[in-house]
Amino acid sequence: ETPKKKDEEPLPEPPSAENQIAADNLIRQARVSKMRGQAQEATDLIKQAADLAPGSYVVLEMLGDEYVERKRFGEARLAYKTAHRLDPTNVSLETKFANLVLRTEQGMSFEMAMTKGDTLFVDASDATASAIAATVLSVCVPGTGQIVLGETKKGFILLGGWILGMIFIILFSQDMQGLLRSLTGRHGQFSGLIFIPLTALLVIYIMAIGGCASRIKKKWTPARVTEKPVPPVNLPFE
Repeated sequence: ETPKKKDEEPLPEPPSAENQIAADNLIRQARVSKMRGQAQEATDLIKQAADLAPGSYVVLEMLGDEYVERKRFGEARLAYKTAHRLDPTNVSLETKFANLVLRTEQGMSFEMAMTKGDTLFVDASDATASAIAATVLSVCVPGTGQIVLGETKKGFILLGGWILGMIFIILFSQDMQGLLRSLTGRHGQFSGLIFIPLTALLVIYIMAIGGCASRIKKKWTPARVTEKPVPPVNLPFE
């Protein structure tokens, strides 16, 4: 038997049969809600299941998946670890936990490397609420809004492209000055190459602001309700 590590927290108590059945029903309802695009309802159901059966590896795995979606990698790591300790032979859990450890410790993205508890970046629900601030940041420096919202790869690409474009403008400042003279009705000479970085900067600017602004639109646009038959999620699982 593997000796218990000193830094490991005690495992939660196994749920009663009644609580396990109730938690399983909630998990199934959460999966249905996700398929329907009802993210917040799915989150609430998963939290209810975790309250009912904190010692269920099935619930903990679903909770870990939810944390990963919300970029709360520290909490996801803890959920996967506890679930794997409860069910050490579960290959799926072992894979998820190992992959998350590699991603957080080897720094495959900035926000992953920064977090082992609550992320410094906002999670999915808070990100939507902060879309206005992110849009303002993107107006000032394109790409920074995406970074704040947790879209670090996209944010750094946009920011890097913006910096390179500005460097190109500085290097060809004479062409830029000639273009400005021509636009103001004065005589000016410039190379057509100056339009390449200008076009790139305009595209980056629009993408950066539009990407953050779309979060605002998504937040205030009511979801389209469609009538669908309710699946028998409350029937006993066989």
